[in-house]
Amino acid sequence: MTSQRCITYALGNFLRLHSLETTFYDGVQIPVFILWSPIFHPRGFNVPSSIIEEDLIIEGNIRSSEGSVDIKGRVIGDVSVEMITIQLSGSVDGAMSARKIVVVGSHTGSLKCDDLKLASTSRVQADVVAKVMATESGAKVRGKIDITGRQ
Repeated sequence: MTSQRCITYALGNFLRLHSLETTFYDGVQIPVFILWSPIFHPRGFNVPSSIIEEDLIIEGNIRSSEGSVDIKGRVIGDVSVEMITIQLSGSVDGAMSARKIVVVGSHTGSLKCDDLKLASTSRVQADVVAKVMATESGAKVRGKIDITGRQ
């Protein structure tokens, strides 16, 4: 059995490739990947978006101090991140809090943000507090709306 080792550092979306070892056993080449997780991001570094795919249902809260989340599936719980995007197939049942929120799908609960955009396909049943809000024709909103303006 022989081994070659190549240490490389490459940033991926969620994991860092620490090293790649190639092991030869009985004439067969076997790659071995060693990964580190989570990636440390210095403050102000653009943190990649987490994606909740269409076939995924999350029951529980999602929280990140700097990250963003792209929701194509369903979240039953509160979401508190830097930026939230609910895609057409996505839905959130719970409180949402972010600097920026884009709703293309549906949301039930409460919503608090600086910048809110509601697409024409959005369906929101929530109490809304935002500094600014842009709404496309066709968006449906039911609940109390409080737009405070830029400060």
